[in-house]
Amino acid sequence: MGTVTKGGESLSYVACKVCFKAFRFLGHKTGTTHLKRHIEDCKDKAGNSKKRLQSKLCFPTVKLPEQAKKKVVKAAVQLAANDMRPFSILDGKGMRIFCQSLVDVGATYGKVDVNELLPSRNTVSKKLHQTAGDERRNIVKLLEKAIFDNGGIGMTVDLWIDNYKKIVFCYVQCRLKIIQ
Repeated sequence: MGTVTKGGESLSYVACKVCFKAFRFLGHKTGTTHLKRHIEDCKDKAGNSKKRLQSKLCFPTVKLPEQAKKKVVKAAVQLAANDMRPFSILDGKGMRIFCQSLVDVGATYGKVDVNELLPSRNTVSKKLHQTAGDERRNIVKLLEKAIFDNGGIGMTVDLWIDNYKKIVFCYVQCRLKIIQ
């Protein structure tokens, strides 16, 4: 696999080891599909199907400079301090997914104004309510299917309050009743 810069745009390619014909590599879109199709024809020409006709692609991880890491740490400190958030916010799975999506957008589109990219809290709230409603409807469908297909369900609910911190806990256990 190689990379060529053409008109400021970076193009990746893969090449056949037998005839050295090059094909554009589009990452997750096509992968090496074009090369795999070509190999079938090239095998006949080479006369040796045992010969390895495709290189293994290795994608090295990027080693970030220390200065970039320091910039991210500074931004994380500002997040915690300015918005009064706990340090553990950075450990959350959701935060990691969110940050990765921002990195992916930046890698795809280049430098982007964060004010154009980030949704408002109202947009997130509406989308969350919509997603929760969709999930509720899916759960209702699953429960209806379990009830009608298996003869019913049994549920046990255990509700208690921590007297010291006044936190309410709820534990629900479901069991399917199968009538034979």
